[in-house]
Amino acid sequence: MQTLITPNKYENGVKKNPMFVQMQNPFSNYEEREISLNCEKHGLVKATVYVNRLNGEEMGCVCPLCEKEQEEEEQKRVKERELQLEKERREEFYKSCNIKQEFWNKTFDDFKPITPKQKEYLAAIKKMLETRRGKLIVLGSNGAGKSMLANLALKDMGGLGYSMFQLSLKIRSLGKDDMSEYDFVETLIQAPLLVFDEIGRSKGSEFEINLMSYVLGERHSLDKPFILLSNTHFARDCPHGKEGCDKCFERYFDNDLLSRFRQDGKFIVFEKDVPDWRNPKNKGLFEK
Repeated sequence: MQTLITPNKYENGVKKNPMFVQMQNPFSNYEEREISLNCEKHGLVKATVYVNRLNGEEMGCVCPLCEKEQEEEEQKRVKERELQLEKERREEFYKSCNIKQEFWNKTFDDFKPITPKQKEYLAAIKKMLETRRGKLIVLGSNGAGKSMLANLALKDMGGLGYSMFQLSLKIRSLGKDDMSEYDFVETLIQAPLLVFDEIGRSKGSEFEINLMSYVLGERHSLDKPFILLSNTHFARDCPHGKEGCDKCFERYFDNDLLSRFRQDGKFIVFEKDVPDWRNPKNKGLFEK
């Protein structure tokens, strides 16, 4: 082994040439020997020790089985830490998308469609994930799987999901936190995927409805995907006839935006008798 010796770069104002000095290998006088070592844990084991040829001095030696176990334990701790960090990063991502915690550990394998409309919805979601495009408007009762698939889509694509109540709370907090109304609207417009859930469950203010309509209109112009979920019904199916009611989906959007939905959006209305997947009594239905 050589080492570069430069004690002084200059001598009498003249730059000196560096000198190379051959360094002796400190282990050149040692040789390997196999010995029997009595380990308190593993008993008598064979080990390798390094012995100085000149004076017979032995370097310290440990049980190779203990050493191997320590290495394996350290690798296990490193792996566990990596998994924990990955879990934390994944959960931070879910939180940033506002994905409901009940779906953090769910996959598409957990969704068991049992009706034609549920199967149609699943196929539409998978197509959206494949093309990164599309508009889905899905109406149906609670527990049909609307929110579940929308949240799974968010896990895949990233983006933002808000229930109408959450949207209302967020709008009220604007200006009080670090985000302005303009920044929030731009965030909704530019998100890879946008999900609005529970449309019609609470009566939104005119400003909230206008904000949602503006965002969806801009996303339509930019050809960015979104999913609208609601427990409402279309006006054509309203039990009150032509007069309509507060549960008519069309009450929440103006005709211009509805026209854009119809242009290239997919409308899915679940069957009225879809069993609630959250109800324990229906568990057997979704395990077939």
